[in-house]
Amino acid sequence: MSSQISNMHARYSHHNANRHGDTLKSILAAVMIADSKIHANELEELISAIDKLSHETGQKAGLTREWLKQNIGEINAMIHGPNRNRWLSLQFLKLRDFPDKDAALDHLWRVAVADGDLHVNEAAIIDKALWLWKSE
Repeated sequence: MSSQISNMHARYSHHNANRHGDTLKSILAAVMIADSKIHANELEELISAIDKLSHETGQKAGLTREWLKQNIGEINAMIHGPNRNRWLSLQFLKLRDFPDKDAALDHLWRVAVADGDLHVNEAAIIDKALWLWKSE
């Protein structure tokens, strides 16, 4: 029985690690494209942020070109579409048990201002994170 519980825990932990990693990638990419532009500095900061946060999620793989190609269109549609607030809330709630929200917030901020400007849409994403995470 103990072995079964241990195996279930391992599968659950792996699932949560993947959930955190993909969700972190999504929200960091969302803040990068919130102003409808992708600047080289923002992309560099996004890659750096994923690398630094990846150890927290247990994922070995950082942000890949393939992941970005597969997901950037959907993320863009969500953050510029009518369900934007719902989608963002869901992403931040998926990370409610992420162990280092302060680091994630710091990286959101760094990606947002990497182009030298804080766009109103970028600020709105950070405000939503603060509101949902700090109210727990």
